[in-house]
Amino acid sequence: MYGGTGSYREAKMLKSNADVKGYPTSYIVAYKDGVRITVQEALKYVDE
Repeated sequence: MYGGTGSYREAKMLKSNADVKGYPTSYIVAYKDGVRITVQEALKYVDE
């Protein structure tokens, strides 16, 4: 894992930073209460 945040905007920025640092296959994952959920589901719980 590269970082953690409650903001989708910041998650996209962290993904971008990982891509630039040589991890072009990086992706965003979401967890709620310790259980992995889809990013689409997570967007219901956070602000952009």
